[in-house]
Amino acid sequence: MLVSGAVHPENFSFSLAGTPFQLRIWSETMRIPFGETVSYGELVKRAGCGSPRAAGQALNRNPLPLIVPCHRVMGKDGRLTGFSSGVDVKEFLLELEQACSASRVAEYTGERRHGTPGKEII
Repeated sequence: MLVSGAVHPENFSFSLAGTPFQLRIWSETMRIPFGETVSYGELVKRAGCGSPRAAGQALNRNPLPLIVPCHRVMGKDGRLTGFSSGVDVKEFLLELEQACSASRVAEYTGERRHGTPGKEII
């Protein structure tokens, strides 16, 4: 349910241990909306500190990758870049979020229950 966006990290009690910079990057990463991505450059701009490379190093030390969704952070040109569990896992998580987002939209608009001619129902 966490990966589907139905459960939010703020509903969990947890404590992250890291440097002040890591904590700031991790905190900003948790603000990236479900199903969306940002670049490392955008992440450090939002956090107000550091370089894209330093942010990547902080995310590489992320102890809770599903709670602190570092898979949502991409290279500046939209490329999939490093992920502690492997780029293939990062790609899978992003595809899963996109599928869940599309499913939620379909459910909200009624397409999932009733279907729309010519459209595939997820």
